[in-house]
Parts: sequence; structure tokens; C-alpha cells
Amino acid sequence: MKKLTLYLMTFMSLFSSCYKPVDEDSDSLSASAETTTASSETCQLSLRIISSGDDDADVLSPIHLFAFDASGRVAAQSIMADTSQQEQMTLTRGQYHLTAIRGADELQLSRVAAASDIIPIAGTSSTEPLLMGMADVTLASTQATASLCLARQTAEVTLLPIALSTTDASANVTLSALYTTIDMNGGMQAPKPVTLPCYAENATYHLLPSFGTSLVVSLEVTADGNAPQTYGYVLQEQLRAGGRYEIAPSDQAEISFDGEEPSDTDDNDSPTLDHWPDTPCLWKNHVVVQVTAGDDSTSADLLLLSANEWDGIHSAYYEADSTEAKNIAASYLEGEMDDWHIPTKEEATTLRNLFAPDSAAVLNALLTDAGHVTISLKKKSDNVRYLCNDAQHTFTFASPTASLTKAGAKATYNLRLVKNVRVRIDGQ
Repeated sequence: MKKLTLYLMTFMSLFSSCYKPVDEDSDSLSASAETTTASSETCQLSLRIISSGDDDADVLSPIHLFAFDASGRVAAQSIMADTSQQEQMTLTRGQYHLTAIRGADELQLSRVAAASDIIPIAGTSSTEPLLMGMADVTLASTQATASLCLARQTAEVTLLPIALSTTDASANVTLSALYTTIDMNGGMQAPKPVTLPCYAENATYHLLPSFGTSLVVSLEVTADGNAPQTYGYVLQEQLRAGGRYEIAPSDQAEISFDGEEPSDTDDNDSPTLDHWPDTPCLWKNHVVVQVTAGDDSTSADLLLLSANEWDGIHSAYYEADSTEAKNIAASYLEGEMDDWHIPTKEEATTLRNLFAPDSAAVLNALLTDAGHVTISLKKKSDNVRYLCNDAQHTFTFASPTASLTKAGAKATYNLRLVKNVRVRIDGQ
């Protein structure tokens, strides 16, 4: 009897020392494949890059990728040469801040050791836009994916040609004050004047945004060997990331400023339409899917649908990165329009009722003619589902009776953004 007891105790001790639970996210159910220390403590992170707008589609690679640990130090980095493929990083499980950056000085990027490290942006030598995308992820399983949505951090400023009175004349424009450095968290610092030389032909610069709500522009003209003449202007404008601006200097002490600036539209400065539009339609190349009468007979609210569509997007319940969809919305820029958002439950229901499924062909014809991405109805035999309600629920264009359902924690979905704009109807 004593021998039997000893045998059972020995067997149980041996079993206990060899057994380790299998990670539920593992692709394999083999216990032996999951018993090594490395596989239980590390995560294979797949990174993909998506663009916040169509205009940056040709300048997406190469991309510098950084993973910063909880202390802010670099835990891993790589260079993505092909944005059509996912980049792999092996990281110890934990919390990380991810940064993707394109358009900064290569030497400066090679020296980055922490998220707080700054990258100087020299306006006079910046010949391409600075693009950045960031995400905070929690890695708790053996595999995870994350999307980094690249958005412009710089404004595009074009100095138009200046006609100088004499061949020895020169001119330059100074903008004050612009941020001149950016860290790997996207924080901008060191605002100071930036001087741009004027030429007899267009000159385009990519500059970090301006500090404050107004912009001081100085024009300095030197001619005929005389002392430089400086003329100053205070413009109630602001250089904003993603905006495009033109400055037209003149040696007659004149300067004009024009730009396409991302901005919200309020009731005091509403755009005007000359007629009540039929939907779906295009307005300034934006897709209008619904027009609702305002409080008076002269105003209306437009519901815009984004020209872009994203697939493979996780919901807010995804453990590794719950803000993937929100980050796309926050950085999306379409023409001069920013401040797009994930459809609410009410907006998702409206989209489904308006276009599922028969009217979807009309909407897709409009999108195709405009060169935009069409909405998706089916993938194989399944309805394509879109995120809504802060990425917590989904809806589909494929059926007018399909209910909104709670999103899953591991499944991926499509995403289409919306925006509300108040307009005035001329003559109404």
C-alpha cells in the first residue's frame, strides 16, 4: 500500500512539472509547441500601413517603423520597403507605442533611441511631406496585428514666382512662428521664424504647422544696392497639417495668401448651394448621401460618405489595439475636409436603409465615375459588414433588414467614415 501511494505521488508530481496550459490564441493545439519560454513570453506582431488619403498613395515607402516599450525606449525597429506586405516584429509581451514615419532625415531616424527623441524639420530642404502614424498596443498573446494610418504632419506651402525690378534684386518670405521639431510621439516643439527664398519660378516647401491662431508673414526685398526693405503682415490664418497654401509675393510691398486648409464648417460661415441637391451626388468631389432640412428654410445638413474605404479593420474589442478604427477617423483628410467619424448607430441605419441593396448600384456608379472606392456588399457568400458606433457594432449594405450586431473581438471588418456639414441653400 505504501508503495502504491508513493507511485501515485511521483506520477502526479511528474505530470504537474511537465504540464503548461496552451495559449488559446495559438494556431496549434500541441502542448509541446507552447512549452518553451520564448514562445510563451513573446508575440509575433504583424504591422500594416494604411494611408489617410488618396494623395499620399505614391509616397508611402520606405517607412521607418519603431516600437517603444513602456519606458519609452526603442524595443524594436525596422524599415518597410513594400507597403503592400505586412512587416513582422517579435516583441516581448507587454504595452508598446508604435510609430511609423516617412519623409524625415534618414540619418536622424537612425539615431532614434527613445520616443522623446526629436527630429528637426528644415523647411528650406524639406522636399516631400512628413507622414506619421501611431498606435498604442497591448500584446498579450502569441500573435497580434496592428494598423498604422499615415497622415501628413506638414503643410504644403508654395511660393509663387516674384517679378523683381532689377537683376540684382532678391526677396524672401519669413513665416513666424512655425514648429521646427517633432518627436516620435508626434509632439511638436521649438516654434521659431522660418525664412524661405523667393525665386522666378514656383518653389514648394513642406513645413510643420504654425504656433498660435494667427500667422505673421514678412516680405524682405533688396534691390539696386539699397538696404533691405521689410514689410510685415499679420494674417488671421494658420498653417495646419495637411493644408495646402500659396503665397504670392511682390516687390511692390504686396503679398497675398491663399490656401486649402482643413477646417470645420460652422453656422456662421456655411458654404452655399444654389439648389437643393438630389442624392447621392457629388459636392466639391465629396459624396453626399443624405440632405436633411435645417431649422429654417435656408439651411440644410449634408451627410457625407468618405471616398476611401478600409478593410481588415479590428473592432474596439480587439485586445491588442482597440483604437485602430478611431485612429483612422482622427487622421483622415479628404480634400479640405477633416473631422470625419465612424458612423453612429443612427447613421449606419440610415446608410443601410438608403442603399441596401438595390440603390447600392446607383451609389457605386457615382463612386466609380468620381474615381472613388465602391462600397462592398458580398465577400464570397457572406455579407460584408462595416464598423459603426465607435467600432463596437457592425452593419451591412447587403440587406435592408439586416440588424446591427455587436462586433467581435478577433474578426476584422470594413470601415467607411462619414461627416456632417451644414450648408445654406441660396434663394430658399
